[in-house]
Amino acid sequence: MQVFRRSDRSPLAEWWRTVDKGLMAAALILLGAGLVLSLAAGPAAAARIGYADPFHFVYR
Repeated sequence: MQVFRRSDRSPLAEWWRTVDKGLMAAALILLGAGLVLSLAAGPAAAARIGYADPFHFVYR
């Protein structure tokens, strides 16, 4: 899939052609995994500390 044509010289198109897409995908996957893990651990940590609201850390 070609997002930008080679003749497109806009700054966004130039950036998209030069970015390392594999590294960008890996960074986004790590970011998503970290978000999921922190949301999964939040209620257990709140219960262990004694907060009444199990989603205390999610809202914070």
